[in-house]
Parts: sequence; structure tokens; C-alpha cells
Amino acid sequence: MRGIFNIRIVPTAPMFAQAILNLWNGTSVSSLFDHQTLGPIYEGMYSAA
Repeated sequence: MRGIFNIRIVPTAPMFAQAILNLWNGTSVSSLFDHQTLGPIYEGMYSAA
């Protein structure tokens, strides 16, 4: 996988944590599949390349 530059390994823990928070707060889990929602969750984990 080191020679493949268009595949990125992304940890799933932040997304699962946000899903649990959304369920706890009674808000939509489907919003997690929106780029505007996922961006801030993973912000800072990867440099903008």
C-alpha cells in the first residue's frame, strides 16, 4: 500500500464517536455521510496535499 497514493487509511473511531453523540442527542446519523460534517471530524489528521 505504500506505492498507492490515491488510497488513504482513515481511522473510524471519530466517526463512530460522532454517531453515538448524534444518537444520544436525538439528531440525524445520516448527516455523517455529508462532506461538510466529516471534514471537521477528521480535520488536522491529514495535511492538505
